Amino acid sequence: MITIVGTNHTFDISKSLEFIIKYIWPDAVLVELDETRYNFINTKNEPGERNELKKASWMYRSIIRRQSKTARCRKSYVGNDMFTVIKIAQFIGADVKLIDMDTQSLIKDIWTEMPIHEKIRYFLSTVIGSIDRRKNMPIEQFLEREEKMTIEMRHKYPTIVRKLIDERDTHMTKQIKNYAQKFHNVVVVVGDAHVTGIVSLLKNYSVKEIRFRDIMDKNRFNSICSEIWNYKGENNES
Repeated sequence: MITIVGTNHTFDISKSLEFIIKYIWPDAVLVELDETRYNFINTKNEPGERNELKKASWMYRSIIRRQSKTARCRKSYVGNDMFTVIKIAQFIGADVKLIDMDTQSLIKDIWTEMPIHEKIRYFLSTVIGSIDRRKNMPIEQFLEREEKMTIEMRHKYPTIVRKLIDERDTHMTKQIKNYAQKFHNVVVVVGDAHVTGIVSLLKNYSVKEIRFRDIMDKNRFNSICSEIWNYKGENNES
């Protein structure tokens, strides 16, 4: 069984993720991280992160800084979701596997491949959008906006979406298929924007989705918790 959990890297949903991992009790937890980001999150060493960021490309730094600022406004930090998942996976004895591409290299490729008009548009959006208005939105409005955002991004920034979403979806799906052959019960934790693409590439697999909007909706999440709890209870009784 493959359970795919969609998160948001700037919200504190640690308690919900902790419940999911503990009570599904997977053999392996696959996370949307590469080695560099794993080290940042695992140590939470902010000065070290700033030093490493100095070596990164301008585009990579702009993405991380914007996410960090948004997360702080939400009284969280970037990667809190992944830190929680890794901690709980290790606690229950599950294998933790990193399934993402090297994002720093990927973003360098994006900047190289982007046509000039897309670069200008991105640079202007970074300057004009330095204040992330979404951080103060009510959660319902935020979720509605997030669903429309990828469609808009595909139109305005096709290179970014192809590289950061589509290519990573393909890469991570290959990793998931590989680990699904080795482990019976697998939980995959990725940013919610990746869930639809990954699920579409896992057509012949038994997949359960838990989306970010499900986690943020109290009634939906209570229903998910009951389902997870009852499923485990049935297993324990058999």
